[in-house]
Amino acid sequence: MPTISSSDKLSCTDYTPLKVTKLGSIPHAFFQLSAPYALVAEYVKNSRSYMDYICTAPNYYKHEVIRSNKDVDPSLVTDLHQHDAVEIMFVLEGYVEHRIEDQRYFCNAGQCCILNKWIRHIESYSSDYKAIFLLLSDDFITMLSRFNHLFNSPKSINLQSSSILEKLLTLIQNSSYKKCYIDFRPRCYNTEVQAVFQEIFDHIMSYCKHTNVSSTFFSAGYIMQFFTLLGNTTFFNGKNIFLDAESGEYLFRQIVHILETYHGNVSRADMESILHYSGNYINKTINKFTGKSLCEYKNEFAMKYARDLLIKEQLSINEIMRKIGFSNKTYFYKCFKKVFHMTPKEYQKNHFLK
Repeated sequence: MPTISSSDKLSCTDYTPLKVTKLGSIPHAFFQLSAPYALVAEYVKNSRSYMDYICTAPNYYKHEVIRSNKDVDPSLVTDLHQHDAVEIMFVLEGYVEHRIEDQRYFCNAGQCCILNKWIRHIESYSSDYKAIFLLLSDDFITMLSRFNHLFNSPKSINLQSSSILEKLLTLIQNSSYKKCYIDFRPRCYNTEVQAVFQEIFDHIMSYCKHTNVSSTFFSAGYIMQFFTLLGNTTFFNGKNIFLDAESGEYLFRQIVHILETYHGNVSRADMESILHYSGNYINKTINKFTGKSLCEYKNEFAMKYARDLLIKEQLSINEIMRKIGFSNKTYFYKCFKKVFHMTPKEYQKNHFLK
């Protein structure tokens, strides 16, 4: 189990922005956020039993190197835990095996997960990864939303950041105690995109080292920049996932989200890599809920996107095929007709006649 081997701290002796308690009345640890926000960075090298752990908040910075050979620091729980704040996890590199309630969930590089307060969860340290955990208090989320409206006219307000803030406000105002998280999957994630997000998080951590109010506002600005990127539907596709279903349905919802994100243009091997399940199991799950195979089901998503490209963007068939990953025109026509019961030309003609 991990222990601290070195540290770098900028904080009061007794102060911590994240207080961990474990009451006898609940079977899991409870994290309480005493700051407007906190950012935790975990850079894990499982192969070396090593973790770079950084915890920051306004006027607080703590850096520890943790090695898995002795006792763990009490603040680093090893079982399910819950927060009194919204938590955003963003995976910069590698993948994180996440246990959410009784479900196993894999979060890959470029993926983001926003958890509401009612969800119990824990990440596994069984892989090499770099991940950021951003915790936001209700007051801080509300303040960001007000600032967004205060400093922008209705016509110029940033729609991308607003969409994320609206989702966050919905999470904190949800009084039904439903366990829900928002799953953001990247449409494109590469080293250049990773560098942009890394720079944003580095700036937030850097400003936390300074003990003045202006630094907190600079950090808030970078958090808003993060929201702007996350809310851009060109780069990310977000979907609410409710944990009120059996495990098979939970996996099926993830499959649907992936097919929506990539418009069906995703291979069986890619699905296996993203979900960390075998292709046979994925195929079996889809068949259970739809009666279709993986190939048939993903073609439905591809054809619906093809229809939109045909009608809304009026692209040629060759351009449409290129966008959805089809190379055989005969097979494309066959799939389109199977879904819409007419050829693309007939569909286009009927649409414009209406």
